[in-house]
Formats: sequence, C-alpha cells, structure tokens
Amino acid sequence: MPRKRGLHLPRAGSHITARTQGGAKYFVPEMRAAIASDVEQAALTFGHTLLAYVVMPNHFHIVLRQGEGPLAWLMQRIMQRTVARVRRAH
Repeated sequence: MPRKRGLHLPRAGSHITARTQGGAKYFVPEMRAAIASDVEQAALTFGHTLLAYVVMPNHFHIVLRQGEGPLAWLMQRIMQRTVARVRRAH
C-alpha cells in the first residue's frame, strides 16, 4: 500500500523529529554542529522559517513555519547529508 503524502500547508507551524535506528548515539558533538548547519541551510533553501531546532546524540527536533516547498524536500536534504556523515564516521 502506498504511503500517504504529508500535508503541505504553507505558513502553518510544524514540529518534525527524526531519530537514529535503535536509538544509537551516532551524533557526536562535531557532527551535531554540521547537522545543525544542514538544517539551517535546507530551511533557507526551501523557503521555510526556522523557529527552533535541537540536535541530540540520537535524534533531532525541528520547529518551523512551512514555506512554499514541501517538507519532504527539506527532510530529504537533511537526512541524505546526515546519513552520509554517520556512514563516514562509523
């Protein structure tokens, strides 16, 4: 069964979270700074207004006001870069 598309509601507030598989603590301090930078850049690129974010050792939270680009594009950019960093480091 195909996955349902997420809602795209420009100017609506959203809270997004993503965690590592099994809760493994892959995000070391240097990597957390790079992930934070990726979050900021992706939000700017896709026209979202970043309200708050935090990157923890095994997950991150993003609070934003949606822009014109779908949230899927934002998350795809962030997750691709995060996965590449984790694979290189571990």
